[in-house]
Amino acid sequence: MKHNRLLSDDVTMSEILQHLHVCAKLCEVFQGRDAELQQIEAYCQDSRNRQLFVLYGDPGCGKTSLLAKASSLIWQWQKTAEPNVIFRLLGTSPQSSSIGVLLTNLCRHICYLYDQPPAEIPEELPRLIQHFKGLLSCASAVRPLTVFLDSLEELSPENNAHLLLWLPDEVPPNVKIVVSILPNFFNLLKTLKLKVNKAENFLKLEDLGKPLSLEVLRVWLQSASRSITNQQWQVVDKALAKSTSPLFVKIVFDEVCRWKSYDALEKNVLSFNIFDSIMQLFQRIENQHGLILVTHAFSYITASKSGISESELEDNLSLDE
Repeated sequence: MKHNRLLSDDVTMSEILQHLHVCAKLCEVFQGRDAELQQIEAYCQDSRNRQLFVLYGDPGCGKTSLLAKASSLIWQWQKTAEPNVIFRLLGTSPQSSSIGVLLTNLCRHICYLYDQPPAEIPEELPRLIQHFKGLLSCASAVRPLTVFLDSLEELSPENNAHLLLWLPDEVPPNVKIVVSILPNFFNLLKTLKLKVNKAENFLKLEDLGKPLSLEVLRVWLQSASRSITNQQWQVVDKALAKSTSPLFVKIVFDEVCRWKSYDALEKNVLSFNIFDSIMQLFQRIENQHGLILVTHAFSYITASKSGISESELEDNLSLDE
């Protein structure tokens, strides 16, 4: 109990554990993407490649899950060393949402990994950027470092964060940095192409495709101890003929887990794209809990700049006459 309390009081350690927890959850349901993982593995094992690796694609194409899976495989890819891994889902916590606090947290993490004094971390952003780049040089052949930064577009635009001047043009030896982006946000893809001139360091993530989507669904259903009838599979097949993005497949999975084998077939309805599927979900929640409660709860969530906890949401709703 005392150990847990000490961890919860350590902001850096709490941040590390929060992102690793999400990473582990994403890896539990990950399927496929062997070719993409092989490309990331080739980058991580190429000591001569000293540039960033960029993963990009449309929303919902599975960038975050792929980064999470890749980060979990580093120990298999670098068996002859004792690799260190840093994994951050940008924009999912106060410590990962703006460039200043992100770099400070990353510096503290590197100091923790390589036994460096954290008291020397500067507060002024220009010095902080240089300090971060300098700390990367702590990595060695015996203890290499791989940094995964998901969703650069989620960083606050303050201090010109999206110009990416805080990322090195050339990483030190024994260091790899893998980032993911939405290409059309803040001209991030264009900016990164000015920093990275190797074509093999760019990976565009496409949809899963229908065969892999069906296989993923079968594995997920088996893991959840669920099954559906042949007629229900026909409904799923029709939906996946329209879209096979990983997010859409996950929404389909969540929906079919609610189905019963004895349900009338007209009750087993799937939308054909992500937007309509989410609207269908909202409508079901609204029918279950009522228009006022649902709209007010979603409004508070939307208005919360850095997110809102369940207890905070309950407090707000209890004060809402």
